[in-house]
Amino acid sequence: MTTCYHKFLPLKVLSHHEMFATFLFLLVVIIFVAILGTSLTYPGLEWFESLRKPHHTPPGWILSVIWAILYLLWLLANFFAIESLFSGARQSWLLILAILSAALLLLWCFVFFTRRSVVGGVVVMLILLVVSFIQIREFLMIGNTLAVSLYLPFVIWIAFVLLFNVVLAVGN
Repeated sequence: MTTCYHKFLPLKVLSHHEMFATFLFLLVVIIFVAILGTSLTYPGLEWFESLRKPHHTPPGWILSVIWAILYLLWLLANFFAIESLFSGARQSWLLILAILSAALLLLWCFVFFTRRSVVGGVVVMLILLVVSFIQIREFLMIGNTLAVSLYLPFVIWIAFVLLFNVVLAVGN
């Protein structure tokens, strides 16, 4: 970390090595989520297919593509938000939120597909949506509109999945 002075206050700036380490850490986190999430989802696919679903349910292959794109956006939004900060405490807070959102994604895969709990899936998605809104608020508070723009599709998708889970809970 390098110290610089802005309006007489010492600020910490991430070095290129620290930025690379942050990016690499977030990349490992989201790849872990993708791999473990897939393995948690697979056992429940037959059960999922047996549920009564609305007509607007996208086919499975499209869902895989959507999740892959959203994981990339998650990575970029969180990285750009964290690396744009000067405050170590705020960087840590954003990193905690990022890890929490990743953990909730895994928890949803486990609860919904492995445990086959539609209502549990609703609860986890609701918590994830709240955490995602907190992340958007934090991105806005630091003035990082790029992170907000990259993260909004993820938040919209989480809201869609939450609504979809509610419809499944009511219809099954």
